[in-house]
Amino acid sequence: MSDRQPCGPSVSGNEEVLMGIGDKAEELKGKVKAAVGDATDNRSLEAEGKAEEFSGKAKQETESVVDALRDAGTATKGDSDVDRDRAV
Repeated sequence: MSDRQPCGPSVSGNEEVLMGIGDKAEELKGKVKAAVGDATDNRSLEAEGKAEEFSGKAKQETESVVDALRDAGTATKGDSDVDRDRAV
C-alpha cells in the first residue's frame, strides 16, 4: 500500500454535503424562477431560471462522477495486490 496523497484540494465530508445542498438549492431556485417567468410570460426570467436549474443539476452530476471515481480508485488500490498474486 502506498503513502500517496490524493491530488487536488482535500474536501471534508461536511463540506461535500454543504456543496451538494447548495447545488440542489440552485436547481430549485432555478425551477421557481423558470415557473414564475412562465406564469408572467417573462421569457427572459424563464430562460434564466432554466439556466440556473441546469447549472445546479450539472454540478450535482459532476459531484456524483467525482465520488464514483474516488470510490473506484480506492477499490482499485486495495485490489491491486490481489491481482498481482493471481498473475503469478
